[in-house]
Amino acid sequence: MPIASTLKMGEQAMIVRFTDEKIEGKLTSMGMMPGSTLQMIRKAPFGGGFYVKIDGINIAMRLYEVEQIIVG
Repeated sequence: MPIASTLKMGEQAMIVRFTDEKIEGKLTSMGMMPGSTLQMIRKAPFGGGFYVKIDGINIAMRLYEVEQIIVG
């Protein structure tokens, strides 16, 4: 299964699970649950941050955080 950082700009996918328990706790507290729709809005150059939309809410995330989200 692909990770969220591999999505192209504008592409959407459903969150399947998280690979890191600490990140999972942080992201679920922000409303990102398995089954939520993640849309890639923008990627910063040179491996910087990401701007994603989760169920209609825009969120800025670090590369490490986005790499812990498995999408399908």
